Amino acid sequence: MPETFNRQLMLLELLYENPIGADGSVPAVVSLFKERPSDDELHSNVMTLRALRDDGLVELFEAMGFDGDSAFLTDDGRLAVERIRAKRTNPGARRSAAENGLLIYLHRQDPNGVGWTRVADFLAADDSMFLGVRLPEDLVYRVAEQLVRVGLVQEGITVAELGGAPLTVRLTRDGRECAESDDDVKDFLGHRDRPAPSQNFTINATSGNAFNWGANVSQSVTTTTATGLAGDELKALIQAILEAVPALGLTEEGRREVTASAQAVEGELVRAEPDQGIVRTHLRRILEAVNAEVGSQLGQLLAAQIKLLMAAMGSPID
Repeated sequence: MPETFNRQLMLLELLYENPIGADGSVPAVVSLFKERPSDDELHSNVMTLRALRDDGLVELFEAMGFDGDSAFLTDDGRLAVERIRAKRTNPGARRSAAENGLLIYLHRQDPNGVGWTRVADFLAADDSMFLGVRLPEDLVYRVAEQLVRVGLVQEGITVAELGGAPLTVRLTRDGRECAESDDDVKDFLGHRDRPAPSQNFTINATSGNAFNWGANVSQSVTTTTATGLAGDELKALIQAILEAVPALGLTEEGRREVTASAQAVEGELVRAEPDQGIVRTHLRRILEAVNAEVGSQLGQLLAAQIKLLMAAMGSPID
C-alpha cells in the first residue's frame, strides 16, 4: 500500500483519538506522537495534513515552526475514520483484500509461476496491509489454501500444524490471468466459472438414469447439463462408472481396467489444469473395455455420453 495512503490513515486515526479538548484547545501535531518525530518526518506529516485539509477532512493551523502546528478532524474526517474502521472489521472485505493482495504479491515475485514463494514473506510485505492494519496470519493461510482449491495458485510445501495449509505457493496460468486482469478474485472466478447455456442430451431405451446404476440397471440415459460445466458433469459420470463397475458384467480383467482408468481420470480432473491427453487416453480405454466385454445398449449409451461431455470440454474423442 502506498506510503502516502498509510500516512494519511495514521494521521486521521491519531486525530480521531485526540479530539479538541473540553476547553476548546486544538491538539498540536507533535503531541499526537509518543516521541517527537524528526523535522523531516514532521514536514512529511504537515504536507499530508495539507492534502487532507484540501479534501475537507481536517482543519490545519500552521505556525512558524513545526512545534506550533495544530490540527483537528472535521465532521467529514470523523465519518471517514468510522467508515474505515467498520470496513477493516468486515470479514468479507478482509478476505477479499487477502485474496487480491496475495495474488498481486505472487505476480510481483514471479509472474510466470516458476519459483516458489513463502506465504510468510507476503505477511511481512506491504501487500498484506489492509487499511493500515496487517491482515491476520490465520486468514492469509486459509485464503492461500482456498486459492489452491480454485486453481489460481499451486501449493508446494504444506504443514499439518496449519491444517494442511500451504507454506509455499506459486501462480498458475489462471492466477496470472487474474492478477493481470481488472477483476478482483471473486469477479474473475465468476467470469471463469459462469455456466454456459443449458444443453439437453436424451437417449431412451426402456427407462432409467445413468447416474442411478445398480444391480437392476435399465438401459437408458437421460442427462441434462444444466450447469454447462462439462468438467463437473464428467466428474459425476466417472463417479457413476466406478459405482457401476460391479453391475456392468465385466470380466475381472475388464473391471480392473475400467476401475484403474476411471480413477486416473478422476485424479486428473481435480487438478487446476487437467491434462486433456491423459483424460482422453483413459476414457478411450474405458470405452474399449465396456464395448468389447459388454456390447450392450448400456455400453453404447455410456460411450455416447462420454463422447458428448469430452466434446463439450473441447477435447473430442474420435
